[in-house]
Amino acid sequence: MGWALHRGKCCKSQRSGIWLTEISYLQLKLYSSPRYLGKLQGSIVPPLIKVYQDATAVSFVLRPPHQSFWIEASADMPNVLKKEVVLAYVAIHDKGILHGDVELHNILIGGDGRVTLMNFHAAQVRHPRDGLPVTSRSELAM
Repeated sequence: MGWALHRGKCCKSQRSGIWLTEISYLQLKLYSSPRYLGKLQGSIVPPLIKVYQDATAVSFVLRPPHQSFWIEASADMPNVLKKEVVLAYVAIHDKGILHGDVELHNILIGGDGRVTLMNFHAAQVRHPRDGLPVTSRSELAM
């Protein structure tokens, strides 16, 4: 069973082993560029498998964070997982990306304990390129 993401919420999908999500230009640029999230696919963000476009929307297919199961982050998860979440955000901040929507449902923990960050629809970047929204150095400081 795969998962479909709609406006930041996970929903069951009939497609096995993939997620489908409606995307914006911002998310597509972030995922596809090695300057942004491209090199983090498979470690901090889910790998982008394919992009689809029709007359009404652009969607992309993402690999789930774990082949068996995953959970949303929670306030009462163990400190070792909380540390992994912080390290994931440090990694995207090092790439000059501000997530923009830090909520527990956008942080997934795989069965192997790896953290996957989702939903970059409100993201901003440090270096103004490609017409993406810009953030400041102070906003990226942790």
